[in-house]
Amino acid sequence: MTEKLTGNEAVARGIYEAGVEIATSHPGTPSNGIIEILVQYDDIYVEWSVNEKVAAEVAIGASIAGKRSIELKAEGIQVYGKNIFPKHGTLSQEVIKKSFNREQIAFRTGKPENRKMCAGCPYRGLFYALKQVLPKSRKYFVAGDVGCDHHAELKPFSFMDSQIAMGSSIGNIAGFQQATQLKYSVAIIGDGAFLHSGMNALLNMVYNKSKGTIIVLDNGAEATVNGQSHAGSGYTLRGESAKKIDYVKLCEALGVEYVRTVDPYNLSQTQIILKEELNREALSVIISSAPCVKYVRKSTIGEPKSVDLDKCVGCGTCLDVSCPAIHLKGKMIWHRKSKIDTEQCIGCGVCSQVCPYGAII
Repeated sequence: MTEKLTGNEAVARGIYEAGVEIATSHPGTPSNGIIEILVQYDDIYVEWSVNEKVAAEVAIGASIAGKRSIELKAEGIQVYGKNIFPKHGTLSQEVIKKSFNREQIAFRTGKPENRKMCAGCPYRGLFYALKQVLPKSRKYFVAGDVGCDHHAELKPFSFMDSQIAMGSSIGNIAGFQQATQLKYSVAIIGDGAFLHSGMNALLNMVYNKSKGTIIVLDNGAEATVNGQSHAGSGYTLRGESAKKIDYVKLCEALGVEYVRTVDPYNLSQTQIILKEELNREALSVIISSAPCVKYVRKSTIGEPKSVDLDKCVGCGTCLDVSCPAIHLKGKMIWHRKSKIDTEQCIGCGVCSQVCPYGAII
């Protein structure tokens, strides 16, 4: 006997039989009937997201994890196949065709990236501390945003796994964590991106009982676009004083139970809090607060640092903070000594905290 299905039932059955494991949508779309049927299948994780953008980000995050996922949109179904496309380069017609055919794609290797953060950038201390506490087994997923946090994917940090769009990191780890149940899932997002669309994704994680660690880089400016102001800057486009958003109260109002703040220039404190929150079996937010040294901070933090040449052994540990003010001088390894450019150094002290010989004073 032929089984008769409604249109929505047929689509839902097709989604299930196609092996989809993650399905997202948001209330109010014409495709709601499909996802309400999908709830009946135990093998599929289904969620209401707070809006279409977040639904897409969650589906993309699951796709990065290798799970077949879909987002049911206002018009039709959006199928995500990030896992079959290369993570680097341009998605040309040739690359897309080869990806669908599972063909090997050869890439030309270009000159290695040599970008560095500004001397004294507060992101540096946070990134260094995070690298110290992340498991060496690489059993973690770190999603970033578009912005200065992209330096975390470059050496010497090299721990960021994805960068999709502004405000996407939180939705991405929600989908990835749901697909893999990975213990360590971290989203790194700038304050501007968080206010732009990250808040919606955080609310979505609260609503859907997702786990993970969200790190908001509060530096008071949109540094990648010439230091533009936003609701967390404390001043308007005209430069007039304005009420500055309180990120702790904002996150708590969204329903996050665990919200902590760190001073990224204090490495020991930052590492302790990062370790505690990464090991927490719940959703938590860490606010890393320190002003952008290029657009917000009006003065140096302290006196420029210098190197005690008698103590320096040229080990290069200080280079692990990736500060452009620090260099190793000396042609031979046994003659190498660290040197600090006092014109660039703003005295943040991160390098002196990592030196194992106390040679930076």
